[in-house]
Amino acid sequence: MNDIDTIVPLRMPLAASVIAEQLRARILDGTLAALEHINEAQLAARFNVSRGPVREAVQRLVQEGLLKSTRNRGTFVTDLGPADIEDVYKARGAIEKQSARLTMSNSTDELIHNLREILAAMARALDEKDWSTIAMRDLEFHQSIVSAAGSHRLSRMFSTLAAETLICIRKTRTVYQDKAAILHEHQRLLKLIEAGDLEGYLTAIDDHMNNSVVMLTAAQTLAASER
Repeated sequence: MNDIDTIVPLRMPLAASVIAEQLRARILDGTLAALEHINEAQLAARFNVSRGPVREAVQRLVQEGLLKSTRNRGTFVTDLGPADIEDVYKARGAIEKQSARLTMSNSTDELIHNLREILAAMARALDEKDWSTIAMRDLEFHQSIVSAAGSHRLSRMFSTLAAETLICIRKTRTVYQDKAAILHEHQRLLKLIEAGDLEGYLTAIDDHMNNSVVMLTAAQTLAASER
C-alpha cells in the first residue's frame, strides 16, 4: 500500500463505520489511488484494531463500489474505465432529472441562492486552478438540486454515484481545463431553474451528462497515452 500516514492510529475500539469513513475519504481525495491494493492486516495495525471491523468496513466500501474484491487476488480501489463513466452518468442523469421534477414543483428560492454561491466558489477555484475544490463544487451543485427534491433515497443513490464520479475525475485534471465551458454549462442549468423551465432543464441536463462523458473519456484516453 502507498503512503497512508495521514491515517491516525487510534487506541480504542473503532466502529466499522468510522474506519469506512476514513478509507472513503482517502479514496476520494486520491490518497488511495485506483487499483491500489487494500491490505486488511496493515490497516488493522494502522488503526490499532482487530481485523474484524476493518473487514466489515472494507465490505461496506465494496458494496458502495469504491473497492473491488477479486477471489484469490484481494481487494483493490476501483478503477473506472470508459464504459463505467458512461454508466455512472447515465444513472446520474436519471436521478437528477427525477429530482428536478420534484424540486421545481416547489419554491426554488433557497436552492437558487445556494446554487449562485456554489458557482461563485467554483469560479474562484477555477481561477486558482484548485482542481480538488472545482470537483467538489461541481458535485455540490448537483447534490443541492437532488437534496432539494426531499427524497432520502434519491440523495443516497446520488451520493454513491458522486463518489464514483470523483474517482473518474481524479484520474485526470484536463476535464476542468476549459473554464468558460464548465461555468457556462452550470450557469445554463441555474438559469433554467430560475425561469422554472422544467422541460428546458431536462434537455440541458441530458446535454450536460453527455458532454461530461465525452470529456472524461477523452481525458482518460489522453492520460493513459501519456503514461
